[in-house]
Amino acid sequence: MESYGLPNDLFKTLNPIGCIIFGPVVQNILYPYLNRRKIGFPPIARIATGFVFMAMSIAIAAGIQDLIYTSGPCYDMPLTCAASEGRTIPNTVNVLIQTPVYIIMAFSELFALATGYEYAYTKAPQRMKSFAQAVSVFMAGIGSALAMAISTVDIDPHLMTLYTSLTVVMVVNAIPFWFSFRKLDKIDDKLNNAVINGDQNGQS
Repeated sequence: MESYGLPNDLFKTLNPIGCIIFGPVVQNILYPYLNRRKIGFPPIARIATGFVFMAMSIAIAAGIQDLIYTSGPCYDMPLTCAASEGRTIPNTVNVLIQTPVYIIMAFSELFALATGYEYAYTKAPQRMKSFAQAVSVFMAGIGSALAMAISTVDIDPHLMTLYTSLTVVMVVNAIPFWFSFRKLDKIDDKLNNAVINGDQNGQS
């Protein structure tokens, strides 16, 4: 893509910057607003929403990649054709167009990753909290290993297929995850209501 002198590493920082900026907004504005409106957004729903945001992010990446592959001068083999003049002329797509990918990914992490860590820590018994966190990190390691395994197809002209496949996987994950674990949110609601009612009875 046309970078106009912007370094590639700049866009990778948009993800943590997005988390830093929007984290307090989600925690201090969105969640309290939903609570005031009595709109339920419990942990499992947040995690499933995070999966959907990740699917949206990768779907946008797939769309951008399709735009790159349909733009000259090298189309689906950027910087490799003779028209690139020795890898100096990229396809005519502005590099800033990928900004939404990293911002939406930040929301995915805020909803899914942060909530997942919080849920695992708060629900684990006192003596197993470290173990619960270790399992979470271990699963992240498995994800990184899978990413390395599919890195062989992370090349032109197969990126469109890669991003599309990852989008489908995230959507397919989100649906069974929600239906499999949504009962945990209902259990939490019953426990919270029981605690509230117990406190009210004790005060009366």
